[in-house]
Amino acid sequence: MKKILAATVSVAALMLPTHGVMADASVTQEHMKKLGDALMHVSENARKTTGAMTKDVGMMNHSIKLAEVTNDGYVLVDAVASGEAKELVAMLESVGAKQISSYGKTVSAQVPANKLTDMALSDTMAFAKPALMTTNVGLVRQRGDRSIRTQFNRRQRGLDGEGFTVGILSDSYACDPGRTSNRDRYTTPAQDVENNDLPSGTIIRDDLDDRAICTDEGRAMAQIIYDAVPGVNFIFHTAFNGQADFANGIVELARQGADVIVDDVLYFAEPMFQDGIIAQAVDQVASMGVPYYSAAGNMGRASYETEYRPVNTGIGTLADFDPGAGVDLVQGLIVDGVDVGGGIEQTTFSFQWDSPNLSAGGLGAQNDVDIMVFNADASEVIPNCPSAGPGGSGPEICVVRQTDGGNGGDAIEVLSILDTTGGATVQLAFLTETGDAPEFVKYVVVVGNIAAAEYPLNASTSYGHSNAAGGESVAASAFFFNRSFIGNSRVQQVRANAGEQECVPACLNDFSSAGGTPILFDVNGNRLPSAEVRLKPGVTAADGVNTSFFSFDLARDDDDGDGAFRRRERGEFPNFFGTSAAAPNAAAVAVQMLQSVSNPIRFRDRENRLRFRMCRPDGRSVNIRRGQGRIVRRLNRGFTLGSCDRPSPEMIYDVMRDTARDMTVRASVSNGATVQIFDEVGPSGFDFDSGFGFVNARAAVRVLRNRLDQ
Repeated sequence: MKKILAATVSVAALMLPTHGVMADASVTQEHMKKLGDALMHVSENARKTTGAMTKDVGMMNHSIKLAEVTNDGYVLVDAVASGEAKELVAMLESVGAKQISSYGKTVSAQVPANKLTDMALSDTMAFAKPALMTTNVGLVRQRGDRSIRTQFNRRQRGLDGEGFTVGILSDSYACDPGRTSNRDRYTTPAQDVENNDLPSGTIIRDDLDDRAICTDEGRAMAQIIYDAVPGVNFIFHTAFNGQADFANGIVELARQGADVIVDDVLYFAEPMFQDGIIAQAVDQVASMGVPYYSAAGNMGRASYETEYRPVNTGIGTLADFDPGAGVDLVQGLIVDGVDVGGGIEQTTFSFQWDSPNLSAGGLGAQNDVDIMVFNADASEVIPNCPSAGPGGSGPEICVVRQTDGGNGGDAIEVLSILDTTGGATVQLAFLTETGDAPEFVKYVVVVGNIAAAEYPLNASTSYGHSNAAGGESVAASAFFFNRSFIGNSRVQQVRANAGEQECVPACLNDFSSAGGTPILFDVNGNRLPSAEVRLKPGVTAADGVNTSFFSFDLARDDDDGDGAFRRRERGEFPNFFGTSAAAPNAAAVAVQMLQSVSNPIRFRDRENRLRFRMCRPDGRSVNIRRGQGRIVRRLNRGFTLGSCDRPSPEMIYDVMRDTARDMTVRASVSNGATVQIFDEVGPSGFDFDSGFGFVNARAAVRVLRNRLDQ
């Protein structure tokens, strides 16, 4: 990209004042920073609006994602305690918050929008941020069952998951939002049970009930698993009530007896360089003996990272983007945002630097680094979208900081560019406002994309709890980019049309997130002696599979057998793409592996009483009557879930990785063209794109049994 803004001009532009929204005279700039721009917008709208609070928060009447606001005027936040979490909980209760959940120093809650400034004025709260997250989005037979070979294990070895339980965390399970298109099929949760696409008796610990938000993606994940192992039971907990509630939900599913747990959710403000509270919860359930699978993400390689080369100026310390002898204080980009209605496109960045995070439970960031945004003419992009609000008319381009970290809080800034031009040219600068300059900075484009970049975006995009040491991260490969479908000319035609060879054993999807994000701090905030780079994602599994209701039908399969491969053909089933669909396929393989060598955690005794199998620290298996108090007390004494002959999560992961089939190609799902050839960087063909390769359920079961017999 041609250089647009000279370094000397960008320094001058950075001297422009920062604008802010002040909803109340008693709220100072310091208090405002505790909330951030997005929550201040919500507070301002609540002060101006009578009656029900609007769900739209932004420039016009659209669906800009700045905060999650309910129809009755509550906003979902993750607040971090300045002292004890219980004191913050008490404060939130006093302002009328609901659905309060705490994990460590983080408290998630739905707070009345007109009480946000009261929160900012309280000394019990260090800072708050809008809880922004995304899913990594019977009658139906899903094609991934064939490609990952769970079909063989079920038919030839009888591994149908009978009696085993899978815990699922996603947006919703039985919210029943309705069809996404007039042409695609839709079934209700009750119809799924009637059609034998789901079992009866699913335990729903917590669910969403707002049809404006929910999609029942958790139910779609369950259908994928149920096709592969139709004997399983399910326990569901929503992951859409804030980070603390998500972390507690993970632990609760394990304590309820889940043999395997899977999720498909990412919170934008999860730490990159430190294990946050959700990653800590993943490690906690793994230590209990429960394998955990997470979607790697759908951001491809839309990430930029660099050593922070400081340049001292009269207004602060800026980063030099030029890795050579020159000095370049800005990075030019052309944004390609998501259409959110009203002619507005949104591009959101999660920007982080190498300082610890208070929300993780230890030290907070001792510096403050901002990502600054400028127009092509060197003028500052209007910050805070000052004309935001229902019915307002905003500028062509503006910026909102959903999270503004630093100064004792989290080293995280989540920022959105709102664009009405259809592809604005902007320039970014990294400014150290207070404290020492960082050594390393990184951003991931979590909403939208970048059409062109002056300095390439090709770094890791999988971060947060999908990078947890105790869990397994799963990348995605479309079921039709797989050796199982070689010979099906209609399915493989997309590769042939692109002039490419067939995918053997499989091709990675172009959008599947890459791993390699380094861990630089322990959970207490102490810098590690050296960076810990985990081998994530671990494996790749199939997506693009069928469900009875979720997403929309593509022309890649012929469900009704009429010989027609057409998009949105009436009567065909919707296809579910994304690492959200790949992760449950990998979880189904784990169920078959466990069933081949062990018994379920939960079982009914002769008197039909529910009991749990547990392993004592001395290696003796015991059966415990159901009761959360009993289970928790024994877990606290070092017991693990399952009998003592049950393979550990680490063994399950290792065997699945060792038997995975090596992959080398990343391909465009839309046109089949090769977009990347992997560089193998680790043992057994490991790379940070596909991990150790495409899962092979048949081999995984065989190898696991052989290892345990030795």
